[in-house]
Amino acid sequence: METVVSVDYNWTATCRFADIVLPACTPYERNDLDAYGSYSNRGVIAMHKLVDPLYHSKSDFDIWYEFTKRMGREIEYSRAMNEMQWIEQLYEDCRAENLKKDFYMPEFKEFWEKGYVLFPEGDNWVRHADFREDPEVNALGTPSGFIEISSRKIASYGYEDCKGHPIWMEKTERSHRWPRF
Repeated sequence: METVVSVDYNWTATCRFADIVLPACTPYERNDLDAYGSYSNRGVIAMHKLVDPLYHSKSDFDIWYEFTKRMGREIEYSRAMNEMQWIEQLYEDCRAENLKKDFYMPEFKEFWEKGYVLFPEGDNWVRHADFREDPEVNALGTPSGFIEISSRKIASYGYEDCKGHPIWMEKTERSHRWPRF
């Protein structure tokens, strides 16, 4: 690998090791969509830009558009749409899929003005409910068909750093291993 390029709005570990760091703007400096409800996926929210990008930062879309433009591939990347058109297209694709499932979502303009759309609550879901009900019939994808704390297969590899069962292994690099100053 000749060159490592990082795109971020924080000075991350990846940025520290990159040859080139392109400054992305924060979520407050661009428009976007986001899922509401991290595990439940309760809906979609409109993330309206609060301020213009600061300093030399650009949105991820604009960074990659400029990058692909320099390679003569901006049409393949953008499909001749700007960032806001992409946001609208993604929303409308989601809306079309939900209409097939008899769930109405407003058109993009109405959604963008309101700022959110909530999905109906789904059925209660319990992970591995069928396994809990009858573990013999509804076996898991493990060699035994049950929850396994240890693995004979992994143990058979004979790795020093992977015993096939949970074990504490002292790390060679840890923040509290070194003397405090």
